[in-house]
Amino acid sequence: MWARSQFERKLGFKMSDNGAQRMAIAAAKQFLTQRRVLVLSGAGISTDSGIPDYRGEGRVQKHPLTFDEFMGSKSNQARYWARSYVGWNRIASANPNLGHQAIADAEKRGVISSVYSER
Repeated sequence: MWARSQFERKLGFKMSDNGAQRMAIAAAKQFLTQRRVLVLSGAGISTDSGIPDYRGEGRVQKHPLTFDEFMGSKSNQARYWARSYVGWNRIASANPNLGHQAIADAEKRGVISSVYSER
């Protein structure tokens, strides 16, 4: 919502205005062709590839260990690696989705300067 209000303020019109979406898309294209962009990505980008995030539908019931929990106990380390082994097939069989492909394409064209992800 914050980004939308900033975008509306910068462009000088509300997104609900007639034709505003077409104008917003044109402005975004112009912005992206004139500047290099930093992409901040989260786990949600991979959900369309069949990899669940920790909040959405299909999420795992137990969240991963924190670093301190992992380092603090040999049994926690064993549990972590056992869960990783069991879940690996799901990750290994996943394919890039349209979001991944769009980022890769923009990166190849020099539009994106860096990609940071929580994964």
